Amino acid sequence: MNTSISKLSEEIKTELTEKSTRTVVDRFIYWIGLGKPISIWLGIIITFLLTIVISLIIVFISGEFPNLYQIGLALPISLMSLTTFTLFMCTVSMMFANTFLHRVVDVLRDQVVDLAESPRTLIEIRSWVKLICDKSLIILAVALFGGVASATYAMTILNNITGIPFRFGLLLPFILFSTQSTVFVGAGLAILVLAMYMWNFELRLFESDPAGSEVITNLSGLFSNYVYLVAIYGAILTFGIVRTGLAAYYTLLIFVFWTPIIAIFVVSQLSLARIIQHSKWKTLNSIQKKVSALQKEKILPNNADRESIKWLLDYHERVKLTRNSALNLSSWFNFLNSLLLPLIAFILGNIDTLLKLFSGRP
Repeated sequence: MNTSISKLSEEIKTELTEKSTRTVVDRFIYWIGLGKPISIWLGIIITFLLTIVISLIIVFISGEFPNLYQIGLALPISLMSLTTFTLFMCTVSMMFANTFLHRVVDVLRDQVVDLAESPRTLIEIRSWVKLICDKSLIILAVALFGGVASATYAMTILNNITGIPFRFGLLLPFILFSTQSTVFVGAGLAILVLAMYMWNFELRLFESDPAGSEVITNLSGLFSNYVYLVAIYGAILTFGIVRTGLAAYYTLLIFVFWTPIIAIFVVSQLSLARIIQHSKWKTLNSIQKKVSALQKEKILPNNADRESIKWLLDYHERVKLTRNSALNLSSWFNFLNSLLLPLIAFILGNIDTLLKLFSGRP
């Protein structure tokens, strides 16, 4: 590693400390923890209860409490339970997404930065971290926009079920929770952006088998873990919504969750493959230059040179036959599992209908 890259690496590693990489969610967590970090589950419980209290205050001040009471009476118990569970999952998803983003930052700081072979790789890492940490107003605006859209859609569904009109006093609490859920979506977009940034990464990998390098395995696993996180979240919501019997609203759920799963998996694997192939060809070109140099020195190479050429050609062939991507049987198996989770949840949610169908009962 040359001096300029080494200096930039140290600068970026210093920038990627915990205090310097606090997100919007972190600032809120430190606020409810009175300036101290708290556990993720304590943060979830406090955030959920605080949002409920604020929501009830808003409903009471706006004079919408009677309408809220009527909604509670009009909704079936299953749908009421689902609504409560969905609101809780909004908070859970926000906290888990934020924790995962910090895990990504840790991997970049501790494993990727030291292996960077170009300033552009380090600059891309810095740009991505700034994107998730320093763009507070943009992130809040996007989350709020998504929250308003999601809340409006949810309230439309409840309006169709109950026939009770919804005013701003009832909409605002849904916006508070939907904004939290949108943070999870935003984290998914951030992970996808990182996968695209990685297309330009140049890393120092194991020369004999770049695809077998530890950093490649860890990066591939990192993206696979987020895909699983999306799949689990999608499966939980799919099962809950399907069990309510709202057929008009759950038919596209599987495809909604499959979209980020497929996008993150495909883009991340393509970028990792490019990193691997770049390193692989760097090694192959180096071997070819050494062979050419030995062949040009003498018209008839001596025994030692011939042995060297033979060894280099064998080594060239072994490197050439190594994998060109991080994909293996385990990667494909994990990807298929992540696709199956929402589908399995959909089937389990309709298990009563399926049992009736196969038993021939009306």
